[in-house]
Amino acid sequence: PKLQYLLQCMKEALRLWPVGPGFQVRPLTDEVLGGRYRIKKGQPILMLTPQIHRDPNHFPDPERYDPDRFAPELEATRPGWAWIPFGNGQRACIGRHFSFFESQLLLGLILQRFRLLDSFDYRLDITDFFSIKPKNLSITVAPREGREAAVIAGPRVAAKPAAEETPSAANTSLPRVVSDYGGGNRLLVLYGSNLGTSERIANEIAEDGRARGFSVTLGALDDYAAALPTDGLVVICTSSYNGNPPDNAVGFHRWLATGLAPDTLSAVTYTVFGAGDRVWASTFQKVPTEIDERLQAAGATRFAPRGAADASDDFDGQFRDWYASLWTLAGEALGLAAQPEVVADTNRYEIATTGQRLHGAFFSALDATAYRVVENRELLTRVATTRPIAASTRHIEFELPDGVTYRTGDHIALLPRNAAELVGRAAALAELDLDELVVIRPNTAAPSHLPLDTPFVVSELLSARVELQAPLTRAQIKTLAEFATDPDEQAELCALAADGPENITRYRDEILFKRVSLLDMVQRYRSIDVPLNTCLDLLPGLTPRYYSISSSPTANPNRCSISVGVLRAPARSGSGVYHGTASNYLARTNPGAMVPGFIRPPGLPFDVPEDPATPMIMIATGTGLSPFRGFLQERAAQGTTAQLGPALLIYGCRLPDADFIYEDEIRQFESDGVVSVITAYSRIEGPGRARVQDAVRANAERILELIDAGAVTYVCGGAGTVAPALRDAFADIYQRHHGVSAEQATAWLEEQRAANRYLEDVWAAH
Repeated sequence: PKLQYLLQCMKEALRLWPVGPGFQVRPLTDEVLGGRYRIKKGQPILMLTPQIHRDPNHFPDPERYDPDRFAPELEATRPGWAWIPFGNGQRACIGRHFSFFESQLLLGLILQRFRLLDSFDYRLDITDFFSIKPKNLSITVAPREGREAAVIAGPRVAAKPAAEETPSAANTSLPRVVSDYGGGNRLLVLYGSNLGTSERIANEIAEDGRARGFSVTLGALDDYAAALPTDGLVVICTSSYNGNPPDNAVGFHRWLATGLAPDTLSAVTYTVFGAGDRVWASTFQKVPTEIDERLQAAGATRFAPRGAADASDDFDGQFRDWYASLWTLAGEALGLAAQPEVVADTNRYEIATTGQRLHGAFFSALDATAYRVVENRELLTRVATTRPIAASTRHIEFELPDGVTYRTGDHIALLPRNAAELVGRAAALAELDLDELVVIRPNTAAPSHLPLDTPFVVSELLSARVELQAPLTRAQIKTLAEFATDPDEQAELCALAADGPENITRYRDEILFKRVSLLDMVQRYRSIDVPLNTCLDLLPGLTPRYYSISSSPTANPNRCSISVGVLRAPARSGSGVYHGTASNYLARTNPGAMVPGFIRPPGLPFDVPEDPATPMIMIATGTGLSPFRGFLQERAAQGTTAQLGPALLIYGCRLPDADFIYEDEIRQFESDGVVSVITAYSRIEGPGRARVQDAVRANAERILELIDAGAVTYVCGGAGTVAPALRDAFADIYQRHHGVSAEQATAWLEEQRAANRYLEDVWAAH
């Protein structure tokens, strides 16, 4: 193994002077140690690690420094407890493996190039503040003769562009198909999209259609309600949101639902591609399926099978599998002769630099209005420092721009910015100065999330326009493989991008699940020499993040607030900490900061009943409490002029007096008679431990009484965990109480959902 002897040196140093000087143990029963010492159950015993490490039975001549003691064949003969420098058992230091890796790497580089000299005749003096370490140790560093200092170079992404405004010399092309295959036939590409995924897919299809010689029109579904063409082909790309159509597909969806005669659309030829997320299992692909079935029922002809992709899985791979045959089937539907494709040597973008600098950033995208932060405070102050990675949930309050209003239960979509560290890393890979201005020239007419034909500062481009942490798709890995100069690395990249069950499983495990980004991949495979224009083609646009508003305009019509769980967790790759882009950006904002965003309704009637007497059941976990804080503010305002119906809140969190957000406010609402509160703490020890679904079953009679009285049930939590568990719990209590079958109980719950008596506002965690 590499640096094996250096590792032995480190282990021997830790034997003599371990990091952890000692630890306590307690016997589980009364014991007699060594036949001499009687120890009572639970009596603490202090174990001194340096003395354990000096046992001559395992380490002869224990005061002598001898790295050979840790030769693999000798180390294997000793019991594990003979050498425990990082502590013992479950309380041992979890970072020990990383410390060895880091120390080997740094010491290897240092010792290879420098001599370490003791110029002060140092004598060991120990300080034991938290851990054992040498006190006041200084060394002198001298270069080794014939050795140069190490230069650790990152992979080259693009050549440094010239100062004058000319196209980049590193303008290596991406292959794009160009032919006259379509023969000028009409192709209408329609999309229904809120978050931009279906729209981006539609843009790609439209662009490829133009390159293949079709006469292409691109538009939103609502623009073509009752106006589908009878010539050419129609491709529809859409998604579902809690089983409802996107905002720009509501009218089209409603038109198809009116019950068209069987031959109304007999001259329409179409196909549908659905974007979805299987964590919303009950409504997965609901809208794309309904559009497909209703078009067929009205007589339209499907020229290609309906496609479907799952955002919780290999979304891009599933899209590519469907897309691979689209143009062949389109040609067959139009009676076009098969024609070889011609690959044109063109990129979507040309990159030029101006040589100018701009000190100060600018941002204007997506027609968002600026919301000013007026408050940003921590909600978990009592637990923020009790975990290995500090937990944080922020209450962030915004001042509404002039003319902007909202309703209780609405969402606010906010445009985040990438972290400065991530932006600096990307700029370094691209060999760009963050203050430099670049100009992006489009090579196609396709819509773009990038600022085109105008000088734009690099820091803003990387901060506010592109996703730097999005996991790579297989198609993107295939593109990167074309720019890998090392044959072994190229072969490995091609394998990750290849079809076949084994390759796809490997891609999911190594790339998708671990969220390996373009930056990660370029740094991992050092022979990749990808030009900047290709990088920009591969990086998706930065998209807005949706948050449930946690306030009611009845409390303050000029402000709204959100609750943000800040995502900081060990990276799935096993290296470092993953910081969520949006949550960490919002956590960093200070009062006075301007955040671009817009307000949208949730797409379903997830709001307070108009009649204050209507009973309510609210169930939430974590930051899912956000909309219900607004509900209770509005309910309290209603109570000043009307009699309130009963309201029940079931809230799940980890620990009491720890992560019950807004607890003081919620308890005050309870004291005022606005709501009754049931808590479910999932991390406490003992019989009181429960999850929200357990609380539902434990309070079945009370919940069913409220439902019989006309209550509306609201659920806010994780789509993949909380939502299905609660659906099972509600069906279960109904089945047990009424003595019906499981199928009948499920049908009852579906009736509640269809009648908007059981509503979910849930999110996916990827």
